[in-house]
Amino acid sequence: MTHLNGIDISHWQTGIDLAAVPADFVIVKATQGTGYVSPDCASQVEQALKLGRIVGIYHYVGGGDAKREAQFFYENCSNWRTKVFWCIDWEAEQNSAYGNVAYLDAVVGEVARLTGKPPIIYAGAVGFPWDVARRHNSGTWCAQYANMNRVDGYQSSPWNEGAYSCTIRQYTGTGRLPGYNGDLDLNKFYGSAAQLRAYIPGSTGGAQPSKPSTPARKSNEQIASEVIAGKWGNGTDRVNRLRKAGYDANAVQQIVNKRLGAASKPAAPARKSNDQIAAEVIQGRWGNDPQRSAKLRAAGYDPTAIQNIVNKRLGAATTPARKSNDQIATEVIRGNWGNEPQRSQRLRAAGYDPTAIQQIVNRRLA
Repeated sequence: MTHLNGIDISHWQTGIDLAAVPADFVIVKATQGTGYVSPDCASQVEQALKLGRIVGIYHYVGGGDAKREAQFFYENCSNWRTKVFWCIDWEAEQNSAYGNVAYLDAVVGEVARLTGKPPIIYAGAVGFPWDVARRHNSGTWCAQYANMNRVDGYQSSPWNEGAYSCTIRQYTGTGRLPGYNGDLDLNKFYGSAAQLRAYIPGSTGGAQPSKPSTPARKSNEQIASEVIAGKWGNGTDRVNRLRKAGYDANAVQQIVNKRLGAASKPAAPARKSNDQIAAEVIQGRWGNDPQRSAKLRAAGYDPTAIQNIVNKRLGAATTPARKSNDQIATEVIRGNWGNEPQRSQRLRAAGYDPTAIQQIVNRRLA
């Protein structure tokens, strides 16, 4: 299937030279709520347009007044109405309306009325508002990552590819591309350049492109064959992937056991003790925080308990002094914590309040 590779950027990529970064399309953050306009939006959009890239813009929903949010987005970007495709970013962080799909429905409907074409909806794969997208015939921009490890270059077949259908897939927030020395969100559009341009209001590319058809769901027998072939990984990782893709891991394992001649499910490998895991942490096998804590939790371990053992072994009587919110805000401004939504996830994993940190950042940058 034809596809395009692209990035989405915001003020966290201030100064990015899009001419040096390979991308078929670029999606730029424009506004948030009813009062924030990205200071880099205009320069980033104009640069991308001059380079001949297919350009999109997005509004981050903040909650409060759905109609006013849509109007604020349009008022600040109306000069590009027929030059870009429009997107709505629906996330939990800094969004008092999250969970209220009627609010999202109202925002999408008003943007569609103002621009003349339904906007593409962005959200995480878990809890994606598919019904809202169907009601408005909106494109779907779905975010789902395998992990937070660095990804070098675009991927033609990202992790969990084919588990569901979407218009655009954002598959990492830690991508690296030539021409930019920092993390980037990498995206895959399932279609041609003409199909993506058709999401632009007033486009002459014909009717709204049809959404990619949902792949025929594979049977448990087919998945079991893939498990035996090693396509789904091992142990806990495999179980998590199967569940995220909507399969019953136990049912699939029973088929695997039967084919391999096992009368019953093989005994799970002996679980390592906290002391063994602590030794591996000291060796660097689990990486650094906040990713380390996330990996430990995913594997079923208590990061705090492990850290206490590590501290004790290394002669630390207590956990190292915790940084203040002001110190963390300084690091956020420097870019040490990356971009949203990953930044909030990392801050939470490290025990900080992303909203409190963001308020300090906003105050300093005001």
